[in-house]
Amino acid sequence: MILAPTIGVTQVKELVLQNLWHYQRRHNGKDRSKRWTFALTPKHPLFPLFAQAIVSLQMDGLVGMAPNHQYFLTDYGYHYCESSVDELLPENRFFDDYGISPEENGNGQGGTKTS
Repeated sequence: MILAPTIGVTQVKELVLQNLWHYQRRHNGKDRSKRWTFALTPKHPLFPLFAQAIVSLQMDGLVGMAPNHQYFLTDYGYHYCESSVDELLPENRFFDDYGISPEENGNGQGGTKTS
């Protein structure tokens, strides 16, 4: 797998939000009572940047951690993504572009958290 050499925490924060928002809408539609969750395993090459991005997003109040240690959009994060959809989705970049599909290949885990 070849990663772009310029990817950093800011880009990974965007990837996290893009993935959470994309799969949230795909799996739960407009049902705000459910949240799609995911995590990367420590073996993934982007994990160190992912961990930094998650901490930053949690401090911003956009992302929370479920009891299963997967991450989800908070109510604030949901509203942020909903109001920022034009900025979030034009590139349509997802973790699977970097060799991971949270739903399919086992490097990440996808699921749904019911609030």
